[in-house]
Amino acid sequence: MEAGNTFKFGRTAHLWVVVSDPSIDPKQVIIINMTTDRGIDNSCILNCGDHDLITHVTCMRYDRSRIETNNYLEQLITMNSITLYKPVKAEILQRIRYGAGISNYIPLECRQILIAQGLIES
Repeated sequence: MEAGNTFKFGRTAHLWVVVSDPSIDPKQVIIINMTTDRGIDNSCILNCGDHDLITHVTCMRYDRSRIETNNYLEQLITMNSITLYKPVKAEILQRIRYGAGISNYIPLECRQILIAQGLIES
């Protein structure tokens, strides 16, 4: 996986994004999903056109951020448990990372990994 890759687990509706940089730390890959439930966290709002699969106003669910290993994600791809989609554009990935930096909901461990990688400010 690479930063900006998007995917879905199985047949779930939610699109996930690789937010950290797996080339820096493949053992701690931060993934965050998108949702239409805007009442949770408005740190990063995405709109139709920000990604091919975004057809309405969407936000990042920083509270559901997960840490996985790159090996585990690659295994899921091999087992067809993950479906890959077009990566987000660099500017959208920057917006998502910025939102992670200002969100009050991202888990501390995820925040610390993104800070250590120089992707958000402390």
